[in-house]
Amino acid sequence: MSFKIRVFGDSHARYFLKANRFLFARLDIDTDQSRPFAVDGQAINAASVAGFRPGKSTLNTKEIIENGIEDADLVVLGFGQVDLELGYYYRKVVKRESDLETESYPERLCRIYFDFIENLRLPPQKLAVKGVNLTVLTERKFTERYARRVVLKEGEAPGNRKDLRHAILSEQEQNAMSLRYNDLLRRECERKGIRYFDINASIARYDENGKLAGIASHFCPAGFDHHLVDSLDVRRFHIEALASLCPPADVD
Repeated sequence: MSFKIRVFGDSHARYFLKANRFLFARLDIDTDQSRPFAVDGQAINAASVAGFRPGKSTLNTKEIIENGIEDADLVVLGFGQVDLELGYYYRKVVKRESDLETESYPERLCRIYFDFIENLRLPPQKLAVKGVNLTVLTERKFTERYARRVVLKEGEAPGNRKDLRHAILSEQEQNAMSLRYNDLLRRECERKGIRYFDINASIARYDENGKLAGIASHFCPAGFDHHLVDSLDVRRFHIEALASLCPPADVD
């Protein structure tokens, strides 16, 4: 009987889904090495950690998750990228949150996230959390244009475009904030007995000294997008991560 994995995340979780036997065959992944598993769930466009705060969210993210976990053997959550890459600018420029800093913002998100996770009341062995990816927003002009289209799409107040330009983070600054968030997730997961993983070691590029320099360019889209390229390699990284979470075939 297949081990049922249900994945919920923002749009960056799309690479976990539609993982059927045809995709396994293309990836040459033998699930019998661990245990046959089935993957379903939902990638919720624009879903954010901020939507986990008390009260009703616009996208009903909490309700979607709460109503979809009952028969899963393992629930995988993947949220935060929307907040870190776009929500940060929305709060800084549109909502004018003057106390918003790259050092403290990840901590704020993690508190909201784990308050929600605790309210799910799932045993820790039935839950896993995926960290965010290294950013594909590697060039300031591109980042500014993309953030302007998404963050200011409801209409621009006077000065918003200029303020957004000044707020844009470099690739290094964005990754530093994202990796801090991941580190906080990992430590809190360890404390609670929840499994944590990310795929950044598989998509990273390194400098001549072996230091992390950002994302490898072949995982970045050529078009106007902030998602990883949807390639077989990217799918493999996601599916193999799920396979590693499955118990051995002889464990019920």
